[in-house]
Amino acid sequence: MKRAITVVVVLLVPAALVGLIVSRQARLPPEWQAGLDEYVDHLEARSSGPVDVRTVVQARDPTRFGRAMSRAVTGESVIFQTDYDYTGEADSGGARPLPFPPEEVWCVLLERDLSALDGVTSDTGYAVLFVALHQDMYNAEWMIHWGTDDVFAPDFRERLSEIGCELELERLAQ
Repeated sequence: MKRAITVVVVLLVPAALVGLIVSRQARLPPEWQAGLDEYVDHLEARSSGPVDVRTVVQARDPTRFGRAMSRAVTGESVIFQTDYDYTGEADSGGARPLPFPPEEVWCVLLERDLSALDGVTSDTGYAVLFVALHQDMYNAEWMIHWGTDDVFAPDFRERLSEIGCELELERLAQ
């Protein structure tokens, strides 16, 4: 009987711990989501009102995302070069240029009057961010790229389509 109890305890305790760890990790947001949330919080603090994440979609072909689609790069990197940190302070980040193309890209449509923010001249009430995983042989970092000022411009919408980001901007432009 003692042997049976010992075996049950030895098997159940580690199984319970593994279950607890797995359930805890399932509630954590993906790394890109945590960085985006932190950045949006800083945008809200610097703007005149709330900044709403209206749509988030994963790019179907991130290999087509190029430097030309990014006006500025924001991130908390000590390895790769950035233009700003998440607080909006000018920051060169690390010494290495960002490796392109990124491994993964998430397209984010923000809604709010962002024109009060430094470097943002859009008055449409919308902005597009790209949350991209840049990776070289040894390092991987999530970075946030600002898209163009005019999210409704036909050439920008064409680029979104090329990388497979369907943000339904056509419906909003009407």
